Amino acid sequence: MKLLVSVLAVSLVIGGCDSKPNKKELKEKKTQIELAKECISDTASVSALKNLSSDLISVNKAIIDSSELGECLVNKLNLDNPGSDTEKAQRVLDFVKENINYKVDLSGTRLPVKSLVDEVGDCEDMTALSGTLLKALDIDFYLIHKKPTSGGELGHVYAGIKTDENTGLDCEKVNLKVIDASNKSATVGVRASNAPTFEITCRLGGE
Repeated sequence: MKLLVSVLAVSLVIGGCDSKPNKKELKEKKTQIELAKECISDTASVSALKNLSSDLISVNKAIIDSSELGECLVNKLNLDNPGSDTEKAQRVLDFVKENINYKVDLSGTRLPVKSLVDEVGDCEDMTALSGTLLKALDIDFYLIHKKPTSGGELGHVYAGIKTDENTGLDCEKVNLKVIDASNKSATVGVRASNAPTFEITCRLGGE
């Protein structure tokens, strides 16, 4: 009887060691950037892609041209879980600011796929990636360019989503909450260094 119990115990231990994690467990073990890169079929050739210009038209083109990538990312990263537009936008902001390291790049706008592979980007690159995800989530957003100041401060590009609140920032008479991934501590509505007194240009994004 003791021998039978011992054999059963050994079998249970071996069975436990042989058990394989299910797909959900494996998915949870992967980082967000690893999951994101599963949407890219050929990462080796991506870094060689040419950058676009730094203007809002080019940032918007990068977003439109990345529609398929955006849909894949939203699915992989579970960004479309239930919630308000602000809550979904916060997930977008969190992903971009936590996985893309800020690095000034004067050569123009990186395509979102390039920002993901290189894991670096500046304000227009982060905005292009953020806009790609917002578009895939069917959230209306605006692209904003803060013009350089006479004192030599560089210009800045970021996105904004519609709000009923009077935030002091608007585009085409639409009040906006800012999405600025260049600020690592930002939440939706918080800007890095862009007070509403700065002169801006803006346009509806993703169209």
